[in-house]
Amino acid sequence: MFDDRMMTMLNMVSEKVFQSKGYRLDIRELVVQMKSTTAAHDTNMRLKPEELAQLYAVQQNLLEGIQSNIVICDDVLTTGCHFRAMEMEIKSAVSGATIIGLFLARCTPEAIDISDFDSD
Repeated sequence: MFDDRMMTMLNMVSEKVFQSKGYRLDIRELVVQMKSTTAAHDTNMRLKPEELAQLYAVQQNLLEGIQSNIVICDDVLTTGCHFRAMEMEIKSAVSGATIIGLFLARCTPEAIDISDFDSD
């Protein structure tokens, strides 16, 4: 299921950078997943990075003017498989790319049962 919250947040960050520094971040949805899969947290059978990479495609029309330093932003890092798969796909499309990951997570306290924690 597609979720645009990451792009929305990154665009908001870019706007804040523009307001304070005078330039916008170059944000591109460079890699797309071509086929839906079961969410990793909903299954015990996780795909390997090589298998995930086969489900991804680099949007060739977004490569024009791309810099060689690329940051992959994702919501959470569990095993790193999705990051590695995206990294493989981007490196195959952008020669000499240096890629780093930025992983952001949000805690939802209402989903946590506080009684699960011992007060000692």
